[in-house]
Amino acid sequence: MSIRGFFFFVASLAAVGTHAQVGSWSILSAKYGLSPKWSVFGEAQIRSTSFYNNFHYYEFKGGGTYNLDKNFSVSLAGGRYNTFQQGGNFLEPEVNDEFRLWQQIAISEYLERIKIEHRYRLEQRWTSNGFRTRYRFRVNAIVPINKRKMAPGTWYVAASNEIFLIDRPTYFERNRFAVLLGRQFTQQVTAYVGYLYQLDYRVDNETGIRFFQVGVQFDFKRHQGREHLPSNHD
Repeated sequence: MSIRGFFFFVASLAAVGTHAQVGSWSILSAKYGLSPKWSVFGEAQIRSTSFYNNFHYYEFKGGGTYNLDKNFSVSLAGGRYNTFQQGGNFLEPEVNDEFRLWQQIAISEYLERIKIEHRYRLEQRWTSNGFRTRYRFRVNAIVPINKRKMAPGTWYVAASNEIFLIDRPTYFERNRFAVLLGRQFTQQVTAYVGYLYQLDYRVDNETGIRFFQVGVQFDFKRHQGREHLPSNHD
C-alpha cells in the first residue's frame, strides 16, 4: 500500500464515521530510550462519543520502563484521567476525576514475522467515587506487511483484545477489541488508524461504543537498541 492509499483508507474510515454512531479516540505518545535497558514515556488521549464531537474524556500519563531482556519488560506509570457527562463537549459536572498509578509486565514472543505481546497491568485508582483496584490483560498481535520486521517504510496490521477485571462484583468490567493499520514512516515516527469496540459489563464511566482510532507515536533514543515497535502503553 502506498502513502496515498493509506490516506485514502483514513478518509474512507472518516466518511463512515461521520454517518454512523462512531466516536473518536486520538492518541499522541512519545518514548525516549535512555539506554538499552531504560526508557521513559508519555502519552495523551482524547475521546468523544460522536465523530470528533461531544468530547467527554481525556487522559495524560507518563512513566518508565525497564527491559529485563528483549522480550520481557516492566513499567511503572501514573496519570490523570477525567470523564465528563455525555452529550456535549466536556459537559460538566464531571463523572469522574481520577488519579491513577499502574504497574505493568509485558512479555513478547514471535511466530515467524508475527509479534505476539501479552500485557498484564495492575492499577490503583483514586476516583471521585473512592479508591478502586483494577486488573487488565491484553493480547496484541503485530504483523509487518511489506517487510520481515519493523523498519522505516514498513506497513503493519495489528489486532488486540483486552479484558478488565475489578475487585468487587461483578468482577468482569469491560472488554476492548481493536484492529489497526499502521506505518512506520521513519525510525522515530509511526502512525496508525483503526477501529475499536468497547463493551462495558459494568456501568461505570462510559457505555459500550465504537471508536475511530488514530494515533501518532514518537520514538527517540540516544543509543542503538531494538527494532522500533508500536507502543504498548495505551
